[in-house]
Amino acid sequence: MTSHKFIRATLAFLIFAVFGAAQAREIALTFDDAPRRDSAIMTGPERAQRLIAALKAADVEQVAFFAVPRVLSDEGKARLLAYARAGHVIANHTANHPNLRKLSADEFLADVADADRTLRTLPNFRTWFRYPYLSKGDTRDKRDAVRAGLRAIGYTQGYVTVD
Repeated sequence: MTSHKFIRATLAFLIFAVFGAAQAREIALTFDDAPRRDSAIMTGPERAQRLIAALKAADVEQVAFFAVPRVLSDEGKARLLAYARAGHVIANHTANHPNLRKLSADEFLADVADADRTLRTLPNFRTWFRYPYLSKGDTRDKRDAVRAGLRAIGYTQGYVTVD
């Protein structure tokens, strides 16, 4: 899906969720893998500007950006700051976006801690965590060890209910 279509689809979903569901009172919008790299359609800075403007135009007060600071250049950090200054939340999606199925629990938690050191310095940072690939590991023991490790450093899980 191109970035334009993605933004339009997200906003259409938001408008339906807000105005179409009379029983619903609140919906949480989140974006993973921020800040995204340039694409064939637009640069990362253009995407950030358009997304911030579209959210504002749709009267969306706040979304959460689950960030991956592995290659956080000055420009990428500026985009995360722009999201935060627009009132949006910055949260942890690991430093290097590894799949928990391919690492030990300790290696994975070290990657979470690495991201935490960078992201914690940003405005609107929250100790919310989302698993890359939505993978909680390949064994119950690993899953439980990571959950305990996240709780130990004060993180709560940023669940996904609609992917």
